Amino acid sequence: TGATASIVFNGSQYQLTLTSKETGTQSAIQVTDDDNLFGFSETVPAQDAQLEVNGISITSQSNSVEGALEGVTFELTSTTESAQTLSVSKDTESMTKAVQAFVDAYNSFQGTADALTSYDSESDTAGVLLGNSTMRGIESRLRGVLSYNGGEGEFSMLSDLGIERQLDGTLKVDDDKLADAMSNNSEAVSQFFAGVDGEGGLGASIEDTMGTILDDDGLLKIATDGIDTSLERLSDRYTRMQESIDATVARYRTQFASLDSLVSQMNSTSDYLTQQFDALNSQLNQ
Repeated sequence: TGATASIVFNGSQYQLTLTSKETGTQSAIQVTDDDNLFGFSETVPAQDAQLEVNGISITSQSNSVEGALEGVTFELTSTTESAQTLSVSKDTESMTKAVQAFVDAYNSFQGTADALTSYDSESDTAGVLLGNSTMRGIESRLRGVLSYNGGEGEFSMLSDLGIERQLDGTLKVDDDKLADAMSNNSEAVSQFFAGVDGEGGLGASIEDTMGTILDDDGLLKIATDGIDTSLERLSDRYTRMQESIDATVARYRTQFASLDSLVSQMNSTSDYLTQQFDALNSQLNQ
């Protein structure tokens, strides 16, 4: 399973070629052919990557070398006769993009929240969630998490990084202040967002807050369960009202049919009495 086999035609005969799927001496292919019936020969011997970092010789099973320098992965592409000088620096660009993505995501939410809770006096129209307690609760909790104060490290608040809350509720980034923080102390920036060893930080605070909103016992679940219950009650009420209306309509129809029959009977009686009175008058006038 660690090698692939292929049949190659060299112009005069077919040859079986075995190729290891992995690199390094530990992945060398071993073939047992005591009688040399197949005539196997080694075309490219298995070998390890060799390099020297800061005067220390390193051997690797792969051309992708990890651990030589903490947090750095070397991708070896060719051999060299002389030493190569490499400069290693923090990837602050990706960190800056991540911060901007966070700000954009929050501003997108704020825009949606404003649209759902706004009121336009000119058209006298209101957002569908205007005055909704669940929406107010969500906005309040998110505003609270933006006031996070880490208390440790050089940066403890978003404003320390140039991220300020505006009057309309959105966030705005002071690019120069953020760039200065990234350049001078990217570790402290990372600690502010991600904490130490994955514990704490603004990210953990946001995760906890989102849990109170999105978890099975969170605000949205409680709200949707309440709406479902209300819809069920309305459906039951509608069914009962419909049944009552149907029964009332049926009763009126029965009464109408009875009254119609009574009218017919009374008309017949009236005609009969008229005939009798006419006959009586005729006899009295003789």
